[in-house]
Amino acid sequence: MVNQKAKASENSSITQVSGVLIQQTGLSFTECERLFNLLWQENFPKLEAKAIEIARNNVDILSRMVYEKIISSIDEINIEKLAQPDTQYAFNTAIQHVARKGNKIDIETLAELLKERIKKDNNDYLENCIESAIEMIPKLTHKMLNSIALIYFVNVVKVTNERLLEVFYRRISEVYLEQLSDITISELKQIGVIGAAIYGINYSTMDTFSLLQDNRYSFLNIDNVQSKYPYFYKVINFFDEKKFHLLNLTTSGELIGSIILEKITDSMR
Repeated sequence: MVNQKAKASENSSITQVSGVLIQQTGLSFTECERLFNLLWQENFPKLEAKAIEIARNNVDILSRMVYEKIISSIDEINIEKLAQPDTQYAFNTAIQHVARKGNKIDIETLAELLKERIKKDNNDYLENCIESAIEMIPKLTHKMLNSIALIYFVNVVKVTNERLLEVFYRRISEVYLEQLSDITISELKQIGVIGAAIYGINYSTMDTFSLLQDNRYSFLNIDNVQSKYPYFYKVINFFDEKKFHLLNLTTSGELIGSIILEKITDSMR
């Protein structure tokens, strides 16, 4: 991998990344695509023709998604980070995962993590957590990813507007309850093994409803709570029935959960 400066015009700079010149005033799709092409060629030089076609298409999807996400948040992005070896390692890792597994993994979440990796204000701890999350994505099934999103919503997100509580919990019910109806303890344990959560923190019988009622949503302390907030009641009962309360997300798990959940909340706007 090459990391060096090239000459540029007076009001801009150029970073050279593995032979790709990136003008610091912006990032074109051609430049982004070429970077992915070079990293691709380093990793998959000897695949058979059909395998090359499939893997190449998978990487093209990732490349396009990453570019679109970078451009949509360009003011928050430090393009020069693309020249750093640890950033290129993270991109390399993502390319290898996507080339091998394609849509068996969540390519959009992976692309979002790559964008997060090159934001300006990241500290070392956050960048390490993002890199860990990138490593986790191909090991997590879609059901496991949805489980992480549900756990993040219940344990981390606070709906500050009382009138919106049922709106959000209804959407969560519609998206996740049927998909996760057959989740197993083994799958939940595996989320912990992969490193997205710590399993078994709360071995005793957990009453998540009372916990949220006492510590987050005091307005739920009413006699007819089940009839007034049926979707909240339904989701939280499901949460405990399926033993999701046994998992506490790590920082990397929270990053994954927040990205997946954002897709759901964005569709409500």
